[in-house]
Amino acid sequence: AAHGLPFLLGKKRLAKMVTTYEDSLYFENASEVVRSDREVVLAAVSQYGWAIKYASAEMRRDRQIVRAAMENRLRAHNGLEQAAILLAEHAEPPLNQDPEMLKLAGLEIEERDIARDGRLPEIVLSVRFSIGRGTQQGASFIYQQMRGIFRGSFYVHFPNAYGKGFCGLTYNKVPGHTDEQPTLDDISGRNYYGWCRNDDTSWRCQGQCAVRCWKKNADPLHDCREHANDELKYACWRLVYRRHLERAKDMGGCMVQVREGEGVESLGRGQVVELEMAAEIGVRVVVIEGTPSMQFAYPGEIVGHLVKVLKGKCTDTGVLEFWNDDDRIVVESQKMGDYYRSK
Repeated sequence: AAHGLPFLLGKKRLAKMVTTYEDSLYFENASEVVRSDREVVLAAVSQYGWAIKYASAEMRRDRQIVRAAMENRLRAHNGLEQAAILLAEHAEPPLNQDPEMLKLAGLEIEERDIARDGRLPEIVLSVRFSIGRGTQQGASFIYQQMRGIFRGSFYVHFPNAYGKGFCGLTYNKVPGHTDEQPTLDDISGRNYYGWCRNDDTSWRCQGQCAVRCWKKNADPLHDCREHANDELKYACWRLVYRRHLERAKDMGGCMVQVREGEGVESLGRGQVVELEMAAEIGVRVVVIEGTPSMQFAYPGEIVGHLVKVLKGKCTDTGVLEFWNDDDRIVVESQKMGDYYRSK
């Protein structure tokens, strides 16, 4: 086989033979030519979605291919969870946060529902990033469960589903961080910097920066009309997050913080920023605390316990635990003074 695959069978016939994990291993040993052949890859992932793992990066950026792979896994047991894993692990950015793909994986954002009907209170999630290669997907599974269980009772804000801007981004290298790798702006073709201080708790912004477009903030000549249909597309994520927290407090909602371990020491740096904003605003915080493996394996049980703590009001205190061998999950409603005492 010239390319590591028996091409004499014909490309379409070959691809349709890929129906199991073992079959998909053909792609692992195939040449880049085969793994970049759109006809072969599309037919293969339509038969067995996980075959996308061995497709070229170019193919993993192809909307139709990623969609076909996800639709294949949606027909399997625990299909939504499988689709979410596939999207996180194998779709190349920015497709992993594309609204159409997120909707297919049960991770659809609810911003439009809030804008259309603001009567329901809001739950604001505080989680580590879970829609990228090498991340823990427990937070995504918990969100999937929450969307179903709380439909009609609460809106749920899932920050991972948003492409984020940040008021600290700049087109110049950041002093003290000259080794930071630049990020390419696909639209303008310019390199920008500043993600190194994105989750820095000492950064001056606590969501009150008023930066609705970081590009305009970095370059006054930027024309915001290019994204006029989405005015917050490049807004500082802290500004957007604070808005949701303020709405949660005003409407009787809360923050739900998912910790991948015990105590505030287990928080990601961005979660620390979010918790400090919640403390400043005075919104109630409910903590889900446990190992990533428990969050991955038992999202339904976790959200069931969360319902008991919330009791439909987000105002009841209480602690609920459940165990699995030597592992446990704790769901607890905290007063913000508890956070400061634990620091």
